[in-house]
Amino acid sequence: MNHKIIFVSVFIVFTLFFLLCSCPNEPTVYLVTLDAQDGIGGDVSVNVTYGAPMPAANAPTRNGYTFAGYYSSTGGDGTQYYNQNMTSMCDWDVESASTLYADWTPPYTVGGTGPAGGIIFYENPNWETDVWRYLEAAPADIEQYDSDFTYLFGYYRTVSNGPSSSVGTDTDIGTGEANNTALVNAMGSTAYTTPSHYISDAYTADYAAKLCTDHTIGAYVDWFLPSVDEMYQIYSNLKLNGLGGFEDDNYWSSSENGANSAYALNFSNGTTMDTVSKDVQYRIRPARAF
Repeated sequence: MNHKIIFVSVFIVFTLFFLLCSCPNEPTVYLVTLDAQDGIGGDVSVNVTYGAPMPAANAPTRNGYTFAGYYSSTGGDGTQYYNQNMTSMCDWDVESASTLYADWTPPYTVGGTGPAGGIIFYENPNWETDVWRYLEAAPADIEQYDSDFTYLFGYYRTVSNGPSSSVGTDTDIGTGEANNTALVNAMGSTAYTTPSHYISDAYTADYAAKLCTDHTIGAYVDWFLPSVDEMYQIYSNLKLNGLGGFEDDNYWSSSENGANSAYALNFSNGTTMDTVSKDVQYRIRPARAF
């Protein structure tokens, strides 16, 4: 056989082998779905090239949240491929069609600092339909008169020489502010210190709900005495996590349990006390809703 023919044949075989082996088994461009995770708008997919930076795309939006980027797993886990500005964070390194998941950051988090300098202890799951989203505890217990930290709940009487009456407050989360308003509207500038109708002039201006109404931190004047269920959220989310500087002591709530008693919470063990006489002196930690 002619040596020239053999050479050409061998050359052709090696060329075909090289071309076939150099071609990838999978395409180099992949479709990536962008799952907005309750967000709206923005791009829903992009075509990415293996080994290349992420292409330009538009971010979604979500009411009440800040977009934090797209990740390979939900909840901001895994590899971050886009940041909050939709800037590429790394080259595409997955040889298949894939999905990326948006991560969203709320403006405040439970355990974090609130706008008044207190500590967030609850996020309302129904905030989009309610008028408030967060509950913030004041950074410290109310203190007056040279390290005096305890105050009575106070009694309400319709007339000075009559028996005590219930204002009619609630226990649920979200009712503390209305409770506090009702207590102060009923008792006014002073509350009676005893339920006895035989003592008509025993009263004090330093009762729990009024002290919370008068509490001020900077420009924030909307403090109230939390309901008992709100107090339990404070205990569970702050006290048990070593936040807020709470004492192993008893704290008043704004929830009554009849004319002569109210609810309090023992912060040493989380026990709810539902029949505490309103003349007992306990600590007070105001809260606010926003």
